[in-house]
Amino acid sequence: MKNKVVMLTASMVALVGIFSQNASAQASADYKKVDANWEQCGWGGGSYYWATAWHPTDENVIYMGSDCAGAYRTDDKGLHWKFTNNGMPGYEVLCMAVSPAAPDLVYAMTSDGLCKSTDRAKTWEFIPASGPKNLNISCVKYNTIRSIAIDPKNADIVYAGSRTGKLFKTEDGGKTWKELPYRDILPKEADEVATKQPQGKKNTEGACGISIAPTNPSLVFVANTKHGIFRSKDAGATWTVLDAPKTACGVTVSPTDEKVVWGACGEAGIYRTDDGGNTWALMNKSITKKTRIIEIALHASRPDLVYAIGNDGWSGYFHRSEDGGKTWTYSRKILKRPDDKLPSPEVAGDKDGETSALTNIAVNPKNPDEVFVSANWTCVFSKDGGKTFEARQTDADNTCSTDIQFLGGKVYVTAMDEGLLVSENNGADWRQLIPLKWNKEISGHFWRVRVAKVGDSVRIVTTCSPWDSTLNRTFRSEDDGKTFTVSTAGLPDYLPKINCMWGRSYPRSLAMDPKNPDILYLGMDGNPEPEKKLPGGGIFRSADGGKTWTRCASQPGGLRLYYGLVVDPTDSKRLYFSSCGEGGGAWKSNDEGATWEHIFKDETWSFNLEISQSGVVYVGAGNFYRSEDQGKTWKKLTNFQDKPTIVGIAIDPANEQRIWISRTTWDSSAQGGVFRTTDGGKTWEDITGDIPILKQQLLRYNPETKELWSGGPGLFRIKQ
Repeated sequence: MKNKVVMLTASMVALVGIFSQNASAQASADYKKVDANWEQCGWGGGSYYWATAWHPTDENVIYMGSDCAGAYRTDDKGLHWKFTNNGMPGYEVLCMAVSPAAPDLVYAMTSDGLCKSTDRAKTWEFIPASGPKNLNISCVKYNTIRSIAIDPKNADIVYAGSRTGKLFKTEDGGKTWKELPYRDILPKEADEVATKQPQGKKNTEGACGISIAPTNPSLVFVANTKHGIFRSKDAGATWTVLDAPKTACGVTVSPTDEKVVWGACGEAGIYRTDDGGNTWALMNKSITKKTRIIEIALHASRPDLVYAIGNDGWSGYFHRSEDGGKTWTYSRKILKRPDDKLPSPEVAGDKDGETSALTNIAVNPKNPDEVFVSANWTCVFSKDGGKTFEARQTDADNTCSTDIQFLGGKVYVTAMDEGLLVSENNGADWRQLIPLKWNKEISGHFWRVRVAKVGDSVRIVTTCSPWDSTLNRTFRSEDDGKTFTVSTAGLPDYLPKINCMWGRSYPRSLAMDPKNPDILYLGMDGNPEPEKKLPGGGIFRSADGGKTWTRCASQPGGLRLYYGLVVDPTDSKRLYFSSCGEGGGAWKSNDEGATWEHIFKDETWSFNLEISQSGVVYVGAGNFYRSEDQGKTWKKLTNFQDKPTIVGIAIDPANEQRIWISRTTWDSSAQGGVFRTTDGGKTWEDITGDIPILKQQLLRYNPETKELWSGGPGLFRIKQ
């Protein structure tokens, strides 16, 4: 239910074929870098946390990885988190491992390859040989669980399983790697199934779990989601495939007895062997039905105390056994901390604050009654061995913010999955406006928001595409968010899917007439299908503050849109719109959408446009363009040579020579940045500074506080 961003990410990755990455050409070389100190100002949480690992000797330190915001570290057992992305090659971090022999050594697996840190994740070093164009030791969602294992006695020896199903080993700390052909013992036809599906899809195979016997480092087990569990008694030189279920997601060796091994076997359940893997027994009594068991962890000093996590759809279950797996109990309820700023789990449909899908278990090596579990939406901590859980992901911001607006000292933000939130103290605290709990007709992705003072109150109009209801819609409040009414009147009564950016139509464009808050324009992608008499998406107009909508009399020639839609402050009849692909570029209407003119064709993938108070138009594409004559002529203001595209645009209303742009790529790689000009585009400065996530898609300038806000993955601000 929650977090359909997982599916959207796969669609975004398709754009990589058009905007292929070039990690070695980070485009700021021609632009002066200046010191820039960004402040995190989001509510933390949101989206998927896929990986976690506990420091071997410092029990306060836990590491975590997310699906779109990179890596984090906590120094207080999860009470507070900070980004640790310095040197990270990409922001999809699905697996992490720590070294018992060198406690500050951490490995992380991303969709761009492996990286390592020797300083508790303060800085990371990318391992080039692991990249997709080399060995491709990379991760994939659902089939990367615990794919890195470090020799407990020799930190230079590391095993890593790839999303392709291959297994690799290094004996020199990652400098060189060799493949361990553990699948060679399988019949030939079975060995020819290394998957090559696009990242973001569920693979049918992956070397998703590796475990080394703590008492005997030569004993290694590998879990493969297509072929089951493999064993090597000679540190990977030779292998045996074991008689365990073929759907194995993870494998765990007892810390005290190498003959006792546990298998997390997906839908097949929990298995245990007491003879080193020769025979296996199903230990599923009391396990909830339909649960896909993905990982098992053990209590270091109580051999019969076993932890297991699994999921049934979006519902996560933490199982606990005190008798060596004979019987199990499970926990789901989350106790919410009073200082937690994250929207309630009920917003995501997790009734009574229950755990959503779980991803990894980390056990405190010094106190194995303490457990941390990474998960979708809300990560949890237990101090009593999993009997009770407390939410702990404050400041681990993984939010995909989509719009920011300022009015009357308040900040309004929309986000994928999480809805519309407001802060009354400049981002120190946040309050959910909509949805307040899961609702099929509301809960989902919120894209844009516009706010305006109307009489004695505040009007809010926001766009939404619910997860579980097909129709795009808007919500309207006339009392500053106390109550909302839904509006679909005049909008398509079906879901357009032809020529859409992410495979289906989304209402990602919204503009309000600066002179009249009753007049709004809404854009959603999707071409018409005349043979089916389906009108498609397009540009819609409201003359009653968003109560009802009317399709504009004609439409731009390209409707594959992202953000760009504005009303000219100097002429309310004039609109500008940007789109991508066939018919892409920028379009203008001088008559409220009755007719359209294709005014910018230099780059057909134009993700955004903006307009100044004086009517100067700017287009963001591969480079940045300006028109001072309503689109008749254009001037190129930047000369970027690499692949990131410009999405975020902000203009200082008090000084239109001050402009900010942000650049991003359409994959998970750590590319992008924020740039500023103070002379109308003649010269530029790179103000990316210490922002922990380079891929910012959203910029808004608040003239009251003189701050630039940035969003996309996360939410940040800086004085300007």
